[in-house]
Amino acid sequence: MQLIDKLKQGDQELLQAIYHQHKNRFVNIMKARFPECDVLVVEDAYSEAVEVLFNNINQGKLTHIEQSIESYIFAIARNKLYRDSKKAQQNLRLSVDLEDKSEQDVWETERHLMSKCLEQLGERCQKLLKLFYYSYKSLQSITTEMGFGDTQNASAAKYKCSQKLKKRMLNEMKNQRH
Repeated sequence: MQLIDKLKQGDQELLQAIYHQHKNRFVNIMKARFPECDVLVVEDAYSEAVEVLFNNINQGKLTHIEQSIESYIFAIARNKLYRDSKKAQQNLRLSVDLEDKSEQDVWETERHLMSKCLEQLGERCQKLLKLFYYSYKSLQSITTEMGFGDTQNASAAKYKCSQKLKKRMLNEMKNQRH
């Protein structure tokens, strides 16, 4: 049976094996290319790429791979990091106007903005982000507490919720400038 067929049938053990088989190599390569990126950001990009692979197979968008699975996952994750890197550069330009304020004022402004935007997220995202960032719970602990099934699902959900929060905060910052 082909790899894609096994994944299409929901073979979670195979998906986990693929995830773990290539993760460290990817992190090492991307940390060299994106030294400014935090390891967690690189790992999140990798996790999301594996999730995209799985979803594309299950949705019938991917029926065969001409290159290796590793190349497919790496390309998706690498492109995500490139896009995020460009967005980060744009965000840096947005934050230049904050330089006039004292450090404490900036901290308070950002904390207030983050709290406001966090409250706009759904309850599940709020709980997940608060458990991880405020209560310092591990992904394993969050997986158990919130019923995610495995840490990869919890990591993917954390990433999506973080991205939603980030997007809301950026929109708020843009609106405040105008």
